[in-house]
Amino acid sequence: ALKVIELAIKQFSANELNPSVEILIKDTGSDPDRTLRAVEELGEENVAAIIGPIATAVAAAFEAQDRGIPIITLTQKDNITVVGDYVFRNFLTPRMQVEIIVSYAVNKLGLNRFAILYPEEPYGKTYMNLFWDEILLYGGKVMGIEAYDPAQTDFADPIRKLVGLYYEIPKDLKEKSEVFQEKQNPEEEPEPIIDFHAVFIPDAPQKAGLVIPQLAYYDVVDVYLMGTNLWHSDKLVKMARQHIQGAIMADGFYPESRSGTVRRFTHAFQDTYHRQPGFVEAIAYDTAMILFDMISRPEIGSRRMIKDALLNL
Repeated sequence: ALKVIELAIKQFSANELNPSVEILIKDTGSDPDRTLRAVEELGEENVAAIIGPIATAVAAAFEAQDRGIPIITLTQKDNITVVGDYVFRNFLTPRMQVEIIVSYAVNKLGLNRFAILYPEEPYGKTYMNLFWDEILLYGGKVMGIEAYDPAQTDFADPIRKLVGLYYEIPKDLKEKSEVFQEKQNPEEEPEPIIDFHAVFIPDAPQKAGLVIPQLAYYDVVDVYLMGTNLWHSDKLVKMARQHIQGAIMADGFYPESRSGTVRRFTHAFQDTYHRQPGFVEAIAYDTAMILFDMISRPEIGSRRMIKDALLNL
């Protein structure tokens, strides 16, 4: 984020008509107390606005609001902007991702039955709950939800539970089933019950790359795979290979976009840092350019004016 803000300054300053920009850098150390002191110091330096932080954004937001300093946080926290009218966010949140995935699945693909397979930890639980709520909001059905231990590499049990292969058949039903199977084919194994159109797996590439091939092993095929922006990864493609084809995810930046703006930014970043930019670089660059543009306007001469301009952006 910091490197790309420096790139933004270089580009902005290249135009001699633009005012000079000075950047003051404070390291929060991801510590709330250090964050409060950093915002206090920036206030004493009379900064026009603050970009960041990524961590400890809540502490920074409250202090910036109290001091009347416009702050654009780079955080996933949904409710950060309720702190006050000087507090903004430019980032991709879990709720944003879930809303667009579900909207696309229901409105564009016509899907209405879903399953959720998630890691039993905060990230997975957050996305599971948001996805479940959003599906119900759209009138869809969640046909199955199973959690797995993020420390494991064998996901047979949760997958078998999801498709009805884990639990024993009750005795009376089992007798009827055995008679039926004898008539059909005595060698046949029970088939998975796949009563959903898509399965949502909110996990990182390293873990999703292990889960997805195991889904295929248990014949969970011909369903859509859905994930978070973490799935935008070459590592996932290498691990899951053909099984990841057609997967759906939400993200806030696509470096291969045909957009002229995106191409110019991507080329400038690659020329400077010799690698491809990601989401954080893109969003930090945009945030810096938004503020640089505002302070270059002759009619904007105070923090309050910057805040008002951001509210009307």
